[in-house]
Amino acid sequence: GAPPRAECRRPVCRLRVVCPRREGASCASLGQPRGMRFLPCIVDGEPPAARSGHVAGRCGNYVVIHGGTHVDEKTLYQDVVVLDTEASRWFTPPISTPTPGPRCFHSAATIERSLYIFGGRSGSKRKQDVWVLDTVMWSWSQLQVVGNVLPPPRDFACVTALVGGRIILHGGWDGTKWLGDSWVLDTASGSGIWTQIQVSPPLPSPRNGHSLTMVENGKRVLLFGGGTSGGQILGDLWALKGSMGGEETKWTKLQLAGSGPSPRSGHSTGTMGSKIVFFGGHGTGGWLQKHHVYFDDVIVLERDTVKWTRPSVTGTSGPSARAYHTMTAVGSQILIFGGYNGKVTFGDAWWLLPDGKLRMLCSLPS
Repeated sequence: GAPPRAECRRPVCRLRVVCPRREGASCASLGQPRGMRFLPCIVDGEPPAARSGHVAGRCGNYVVIHGGTHVDEKTLYQDVVVLDTEASRWFTPPISTPTPGPRCFHSAATIERSLYIFGGRSGSKRKQDVWVLDTVMWSWSQLQVVGNVLPPPRDFACVTALVGGRIILHGGWDGTKWLGDSWVLDTASGSGIWTQIQVSPPLPSPRNGHSLTMVENGKRVLLFGGGTSGGQILGDLWALKGSMGGEETKWTKLQLAGSGPSPRSGHSTGTMGSKIVFFGGHGTGGWLQKHHVYFDDVIVLERDTVKWTRPSVTGTSGPSARAYHTMTAVGSQILIFGGYNGKVTFGDAWWLLPDGKLRMLCSLPS
């Protein structure tokens, strides 16, 4: 008979930044890498379907992706797909009901091994619920909110985790107007308590599609960009202090040295040590007739020197221009997934990492 067909197995590649000290040099003498590099994330398993408007968060060794939409196919997702960064494989965990249901343009933050999602849109209905995914038991539960004070339904809002089991929410779109309110959700008791943050002017203008990043262990939250009324795309940077209590709550508009991002919405951010890395998003172009312009640039807010920089980015290729993708920090690397450029919905995944000494670890899956 015919000889047995050989099984073709794709190598699984893991990336690790290797300290030069292992090869007889001093890390301090060589300095920190100044550039960055894109590398495609090609691992075993079935990756998520192409989508935008999804959420992603890191829970331990997992990067968890939930929901989103494929605009052209008019598909709304409710699945959970996970990248196991230790095993270098995608997998879909078995999750029983109840679930949050399909939604897109919601917001997410991680606390320990749980992914918290808020709001978003399902069809034309905007939501205000909070669901928690336990990545140990792989089960969803709706967070029980104490009291009747909670944020109005919205999509395109921003959240970020603070410390002590708290999550801060800002802005979004409620279907009729842009929002500029700020809320803190306290989950420490196992249930949820919403508190609206009362802040005197000056304030960031109401907006959606912006970014929110925690710094200084929650003592400060940075807000950048977004879209607002009249189709205006914003490029302002604000810092909020006092959201954790213990000091006056105040918004401050920041002006930093260096070449910062152009005005944009639908961008994402990720942290890389003391750097806050910005990628993608869309702005507007044209004079008489405005149109969307999508970005593929990498801009860094250097917290050590308090300025903007534009690192050199190497690699044979990288993610194309897009918006409404996700960026998830895993150690000194950032995973970029999905997005939309006005014509195409993407399903590719990329690592962005310091362009230092790299060692490629490859092994065949068992």
